[in-house]
Amino acid sequence: MTSIFIKTFPKDHVWLKYLLPSIEKYADGFKDVIIVSDAGTEIPPEYLSSIKKIPVRTHYIPVPTPTTEYPKIVMGVGYLWQQYIKLNWFKLCDSDSVMVLDSDEMLCNPLTPDQLKHDGKWIWTYRSWKEAEDAICWKQPTDHILGKNTHYEAMCVTGFVLTRTATIKLLNHICQTHSISNLWELVTKKQMHNFSEYNAYGSFILMINHPDYYYNIKKDIPLHNSIIKKWSWGGITPEIHKNAMAYLH
Repeated sequence: MTSIFIKTFPKDHVWLKYLLPSIEKYADGFKDVIIVSDAGTEIPPEYLSSIKKIPVRTHYIPVPTPTTEYPKIVMGVGYLWQQYIKLNWFKLCDSDSVMVLDSDEMLCNPLTPDQLKHDGKWIWTYRSWKEAEDAICWKQPTDHILGKNTHYEAMCVTGFVLTRTATIKLLNHICQTHSISNLWELVTKKQMHNFSEYNAYGSFILMINHPDYYYNIKKDIPLHNSIIKKWSWGGITPEIHKNAMAYLH
């Protein structure tokens, strides 16, 4: 079975008033919804109660406190922490796979797990780094975290599905490559201040040709159009609210 996995934090809770009702309206065939947020501030219950057809499970986990041992993290400790949580999803969920969604995303068309597959395998879409435009900024940290020269940008189509076996293999590879016992040691000991969890994951599964995936490099598989992405840092404008509500009515 496949779950929906959401990592949020208090400032982004307001976006859940669009994401969670969109899951209720459009998602089908998923086992449950796992929501992880920071300890100390609970998600408004009216947001959580908007999903009725499948179970919703919440986890509140403390964010590590910044100390002098942390490097200068441009995006903040919480930015790397949310990536750490996503790549440790299997410790909070008993499904074999999860579709990961961010708070500022929402479903806009019916979506089932099978729509994210081709010939029984999860689709992961790529583009060359030459085509990546501003996303080229992720090549260096991706190469560094994997210890390999990567050829593709792997974060170009949202609706990422992570499987238990592939995620554990990735974490083992990172730990062996950097001589660490835990992914968070990249921050506390190796002073890696920036990386992309989806580029690391997508590049790794391609590197080892993991059997769970269909590698959509040539983009021969039509892309689904069931998820729209906003930018939470820009805030919710009246236009964003109007457009989001149009999908929910």
